[in-house]
Amino acid sequence: MQNNQQNNENLENDISLNSDNNSNNNSLFLDTLLSIDKLIIKKEQKELNSQQEVVKEIDNETGLLKIKFITLEKLIQFLTSSNRFDDGIAKSFIYTFQKILSAKELLSILEQKITSNFIIDSEKSSKFNEIVEYSVQIPTRKNAIQFLKSWIKTNPTPFISNKALLTQTEKLVNDHIKSISQEEANSINELLAKNKKLLDPFIHDSAFNLDQLPKSILPENLHNIKMIDIDPEEFARQLSLFFSLAFNSIQIPELLHQKWVSEILIREEAENIYKCFYVFNSIQSWVIQSILNNEDAKIRANYISHSIQIAHRCFELNNFYALFAIMSGLQSDSIFRLRNSWEHVSVEQKRQFDKLTTVVNPANNYRKYRQILSEINFPCIPFLDLILYDISLIESEHETFHEKNKKLINLKKLSAISKIVEFMQLCQLSIYKFRLVQAIHTYLDSLQPKSNFDEFLEISLKLEPKAIYQDKFCAQKCSTPRLRESISESGLILKDELAEQDKIVSDEDDEDDYLLFYDKNKKKYQIQAAIVKMLVKFLTKPRSSDQEFLQTFLLTYRSFTSPSELLNLLKERCIEEPPEDCQGANLEIFKKNQSLTKLKVFNVLNHWIKSHFYDFINDPSIIEEVQSFIENTKQIPGLEKPSEQLGDLLKKKQENQKKKVEYSKSIIFPKPILPKTTTNLKTTDIDPLELARQVALIEFDLYKAIQPKECLGEGWLKPDKETRAPNIIKMTEMFNKIGVWIAGEIVAPEKPKSRAAMISYFIKFSQKCNELNNFNSIQEVIAGLTNSAVHRLKKTWELVPPRQIELYQEMQRYLATDDNSKFYRETLKSRNPPCIPYLGVYFTDLVFIGNGNRDFISSKNGSKELINFEKRRKISTVISDIQTYQQMPYFFEKVPEIFNFIMDSISNSKDSKAIYSLSLIREPREKKKVN
Repeated sequence: MQNNQQNNENLENDISLNSDNNSNNNSLFLDTLLSIDKLIIKKEQKELNSQQEVVKEIDNETGLLKIKFITLEKLIQFLTSSNRFDDGIAKSFIYTFQKILSAKELLSILEQKITSNFIIDSEKSSKFNEIVEYSVQIPTRKNAIQFLKSWIKTNPTPFISNKALLTQTEKLVNDHIKSISQEEANSINELLAKNKKLLDPFIHDSAFNLDQLPKSILPENLHNIKMIDIDPEEFARQLSLFFSLAFNSIQIPELLHQKWVSEILIREEAENIYKCFYVFNSIQSWVIQSILNNEDAKIRANYISHSIQIAHRCFELNNFYALFAIMSGLQSDSIFRLRNSWEHVSVEQKRQFDKLTTVVNPANNYRKYRQILSEINFPCIPFLDLILYDISLIESEHETFHEKNKKLINLKKLSAISKIVEFMQLCQLSIYKFRLVQAIHTYLDSLQPKSNFDEFLEISLKLEPKAIYQDKFCAQKCSTPRLRESISESGLILKDELAEQDKIVSDEDDEDDYLLFYDKNKKKYQIQAAIVKMLVKFLTKPRSSDQEFLQTFLLTYRSFTSPSELLNLLKERCIEEPPEDCQGANLEIFKKNQSLTKLKVFNVLNHWIKSHFYDFINDPSIIEEVQSFIENTKQIPGLEKPSEQLGDLLKKKQENQKKKVEYSKSIIFPKPILPKTTTNLKTTDIDPLELARQVALIEFDLYKAIQPKECLGEGWLKPDKETRAPNIIKMTEMFNKIGVWIAGEIVAPEKPKSRAAMISYFIKFSQKCNELNNFNSIQEVIAGLTNSAVHRLKKTWELVPPRQIELYQEMQRYLATDDNSKFYRETLKSRNPPCIPYLGVYFTDLVFIGNGNRDFISSKNGSKELINFEKRRKISTVISDIQTYQQMPYFFEKVPEIFNFIMDSISNSKDSKAIYSLSLIREPREKKKVN
């Protein structure tokens, strides 16, 4: 209370009364404010939680309840409300708010909160609610000022880069904040002045005491500079100043909206990131070109050694961006293949190269580099591409807004991004204190990146035609493939193929256990083939989140293993032991990764049970094994909660299997079209639309029952098809029966006119099926009408109205197989569920994939047969399509009289031979005329 009283006293000048009140009245007024302090807090808390504008969750690390989603309005209220300024949330928002609104918009919101006046009439000041409302404003202003101050201190770049914003801020400080608190106004003005100096685009020598700066190591000739002439130490210093210019110019909005990914907008909206790419590529190209410009292998070796020394000095200065640029040049194909040149490099330099290679090694998500980065002191220039990659990863895995309420901001996501942005800004504000050597800077500034690295390779091949790749210089300590020069036109190493590849494999993986391929469409490496143990390892790899791989695996794994074996492999992943030589820091890393692996195993099990529970229904022993696994893992620290959650999910799924599915009462079913009488019911007594509805209910139940495993190995074509694909067979049999039933219904009437009327009826029925997206029944009608017993009825078809013939021909387009059933496929994609696709097209696709792709592929050295996972990926795409339409049922009311009539009619229908015989009776074959 004393703190609140002090705050009120500090802001006493903010109190506005319409009439002259004596000090006693003011004192009484302030006492009243203090007495209702707790009530104010309760009032604010009620406002914050009652509108469903805040979503909270338990933090796994602290066990505390934290905000996960919040609307912008509530977030601003939260940050400027009484007793509620949260420095952590404020910092996260300050670094990332430009994902949601502009700096000008945020400043306007704060200005409104700071400058708004709430005037209380002294005669009505006793009104309780009015006093409460006013009392909230005092600390709100204080917190709004505190937030503005924190913003300028934490993220000053918007104020420096935008003169209009700076002017608006200075006006706010001088016109309003000064009258509230002179001390706060002075503090904010000092911050603005200080940050102007810190973020000056170029720090000259005059900014420091020259006596404190290290003396420059200048080359003898400053007019015609070559790399070899400049001392490695001095070159590293100048490179640090040179890279700082580009790196420090990057603005936070460039990071937040992933503008660097867009090829069109990169120059305009991520200009400074583009500059960094340009500088990086220039240095990389310069290293390669400087070496290749020499015909003598010994001279090339000198340049290689000199480059290694410069890279080492950059490493010592924490200029990692320059280090990666130089190393990517040395590790390029055109340089690394120069066997004769490398032989002249000293052993000491080769060792130094090996050490630096481990730093830039992308293995385990750049584990070595990240470890070094976590322990460095500033100044520092980090590897920008990895920062961009980390932001991209967060962006791809988390939405900015709640999926069901786009007003709710994902505060957890903003917090994760803000940590990266905060580190980057700390790097930008750290300054290298070296003397600028203008001649070297002019030289560096003249460098340009090479767009075509093939030209470098051609020169390299001319210099050493017989040279081959040699791994003895660096690959002995780094089995991970080297960084390559395959940088996109924008210069983005973030998309570096080898870094992408390393997300899938690691140093300890046996290269003969897998094959990878580069997917040009998705711009990343994919698993082409692997042994089953490696597939499970990919599935449960820490820090990997490939939902497509998980879905493909769970949809198709039965084609190469069993549920029991899969469960055993997942359990093995939880009990893996560290290698014998794994000690110290490496052991700690292993333990951390193993903990993450265990959580990933639970994630896979959760998805397996949730989305593929049929595997467990069909094999109760698997349920028992999972239950046993859950009980055992409950005792392991860190797995108590995941084990409990998995047990609850398993129990819930078992209970749901016993329950009958009941639809919400809020769903309104269309009113059935009942026949006038159900006594002696005939097909034509049923309205075509209601017949289509009841048939849809029958067929959807059959369609929904099809399980992914039935689609594997063309089981529906095998001798044991009833066992391997029981539900596919049931639906196929129903398809055939309905087609035969339709043919029988048409042939049954004696009179041609009645038979023509039946044809018209079923054409109308097919139209209604089309309206209900039941493509399977459309094909059944066509199968019935094209049945030889019906097709031959020439006299009958002559009596079918032309309009019905046109509609029939239109329906036949769905059966057309020209251009790979293009018309049907495009129509299906354009329709929304509920829907029953025609299974025949899916089966054709699956047979085509099965015949055109081998189940196994030989490993690199031919010693192993690897599971062709790319084939499974193609099969998974088809199965996923089938599953898409299994989710949404038809909401029609089942009419027992019609439903049972259809089922009985289908069951009691004559077979094809009998129907054809009857067709011959109805319209006998015409006798051939004898000439």
